[in-house]
Amino acid sequence: LIAALTDPELGPEVVARECGMSRRSLYAAFNALGQTPSSFIMNRRLAVAAQRLVEQPEQTTITQVAYELGFSDAAHFSRVFSEKFGQSPSKWRHQQIAIR
Repeated sequence: LIAALTDPELGPEVVARECGMSRRSLYAAFNALGQTPSSFIMNRRLAVAAQRLVEQPEQTTITQVAYELGFSDAAHFSRVFSEKFGQSPSKWRHQQIAIR
């Protein structure tokens, strides 16, 4: 799944097709879990991004992490990351590195 997260075109239609189900069935399955396919994809991308931000901080910029995970705009990535984690990617990175 992580490889698929790098595809900016990854969305409910692609997931439904790859799973061999209709888009409607996919939404019903995710609805039973209390989320949408799009929110699941976004949350997975952000979780992987959070991990990558601290793995090699000297070699990987925030913009690189954003693009590697299918975000076409670094500003959008920063905005949704901040909404999810309560702080900017750079602040989060510095805090996590300090904890290690």
